[in-house]
Amino acid sequence: MPLTSFRLSEVTCGAPTTELADVARRVSEEIDAPELVALVVRLGPTGVTGDLKNLIFAADGPKPKTVFRDAINNDIDIVQNEQYCLVYDRPLGSTGLTWKELTAWWAEREGMADAPAMDISRSLYQRLDRSLGDNNAERRILRTYADRYVQLGPDIPALIPQVYLHYDPYTKRQGCGGPFPPADGLPAATAQPGASRD
Repeated sequence: MPLTSFRLSEVTCGAPTTELADVARRVSEEIDAPELVALVVRLGPTGVTGDLKNLIFAADGPKPKTVFRDAINNDIDIVQNEQYCLVYDRPLGSTGLTWKELTAWWAEREGMADAPAMDISRSLYQRLDRSLGDNNAERRILRTYADRYVQLGPDIPALIPQVYLHYDPYTKRQGCGGPFPPADGLPAATAQPGASRD
């Protein structure tokens, strides 16, 4: 029987769809199964697995330098340039990170809780825009996103510019005055429910 003719309910045994998709992707990388590859392609893009933690983004100055405070719990500290970046440290809800949730976090962070929603949104947009420097391509993406927000409202997935994903370990001696390795970042990202981070 071809792989595509199985009923999903016959092979899932109640496993969550995201786990099954991860297994299918791993298997498709190991064996030659065109039908499986076709199914994996239909699942769409993926990301890194795991829970959101330490979302560091939108530096409007030197890039942040981080160290592990507790490697077992994946707790990190920003040891240099923290004043230039934003750190979202709230758990994600079932809808992922929406613009509404991001602006609520921004309002609390900036002491704007009593400000009108549009003022909070505009303030956050301006801060995110500053992080783009002279990158007009990313600025166009942010502007297009803002236009969609105006049309669709605050419950759309939040666009997070300049997300720092990569940690380069270095010694304590390097961290205390020596050169730091560069932090790698992505131009932008969204945090979707049930999605992994790639």
